[in-house]
Amino acid sequence: MSKTLKIWARRCATVTGYVLAWLMVVATLPLTLLLALVVDVIRGNRLATVRTILMAAVFLSCEMVGITTSLLIWLFSFVWLGGDKARFVRWNFNLQQWWTGTLFGAAQRIYQLKLEITGDSIETGPIIVFIRHTSLADTMLPSALFSRRQSPRQSLMLRYVLKRELLWDPCIDIVGNRIPNAFVERGTGNIAGGIAVVRRLMDGLTERDGVLIYPEGTRFTPAKLQKSLAKLAAGKDPKLYQKASVLRHVLPPRLGGPLSILELNENADAVFCAHAGLESAVTVGDLLSGKLVGQVIRAHCWRVAFADIPRDREAQTDWLYEHWAKVDEWVATVGQAASLPDSR
Repeated sequence: MSKTLKIWARRCATVTGYVLAWLMVVATLPLTLLLALVVDVIRGNRLATVRTILMAAVFLSCEMVGITTSLLIWLFSFVWLGGDKARFVRWNFNLQQWWTGTLFGAAQRIYQLKLEITGDSIETGPIIVFIRHTSLADTMLPSALFSRRQSPRQSLMLRYVLKRELLWDPCIDIVGNRIPNAFVERGTGNIAGGIAVVRRLMDGLTERDGVLIYPEGTRFTPAKLQKSLAKLAAGKDPKLYQKASVLRHVLPPRLGGPLSILELNENADAVFCAHAGLESAVTVGDLLSGKLVGQVIRAHCWRVAFADIPRDREAQTDWLYEHWAKVDEWVATVGQAASLPDSR
C-alpha cells in the first residue's frame, strides 16, 4: 500500500471512530454524568469521574469542530485551486492554537487548575523551545505559555516535534501535516524523513515563529530514568553518562533531534521550560483518582540569546545538558509544592 493510501486509510478510520465516539458520549451524557455523580459521592474523590467524563466530552467536541473547520479551511482557502498557500498555512496555525488553547482552558476550569508562570516573558521569536514532558496534559501547556498570552495577530506560531502515534488523533493528523510540524519515530529519537523534515521546521523563522521539542522523547518516570542511565552507562561515552547521572526529575535529553535543530539554527534564541504539577495526569486512572483536581501548575522559562548558543556540536551537547540540569534543579525545588492540590 502506498504512503498516500495509508494516510487516507488511517484518516477514514480515525475520523469515523471519533465521530461515533462523540455521538455516543453526547447521547449518553446525562445518564453517564448521573451515574458518575453517584460513584463520586460514594468514593469521595472530588467529583473526579464527573470531571473526567466532561473533559472527554469537551475533547471529542473539539475534535468535531477541528475536523469540520479543517475541511472549511481547505474549501475556502481555495488552495486546491492554487490559492494563497501562506494564508492556508496561517489559518491552520490559528486552528491548531485554538484547539490546544481551548482544551487547556477547559482542563483548567473542569479540574480547577491554577497556573503560575515565572521567569522570562516570551513574547517574540524566533525561538527554539526545550520543554519537560511528564504527561499527556503538558502537550497543551505551550499554548498557555507562548500563544494564548498574546493577541491572535501577535501570537507565536509554534512548530512542534511530536511522536508519530499522535497521528491517530485526526485533528493532529490533518492540521498538523498542513503546517511545519515533524513527527518522530517513537523510541528512536530520529525525526521522520531525516534532516529534510528538520529543515522544514527551521526554514523561514520570523519573530512570530517558534520550534518546540520535548528533548526527553517520552514522558518521565523514575523507571524510564533508570533505564536511560543504564543505557548511557553501557555506551561508549562515559562523559555523557556522568552528565546524565545527576538528573533525578527529568530524563537525559535525546540528542538527535535537538542537535539537528541547533545545527540548522541561523537566528533563533533558545527557551528552556520547566514545569511541575501535571505529574498526576499520566493515565486515565490518575484522572479518575481525583489527584489532578485543584493542582497548582507552576512553569518557569528562561531565554538564551542566539549569540550565547555554541556552534560546535560537542559544545552544544555540554550546553544542552547544562541547561537541562537547571530544569532538573528547578523541579526538585518547586515540584513538591506544585504536586500539592490547592486547598483554597
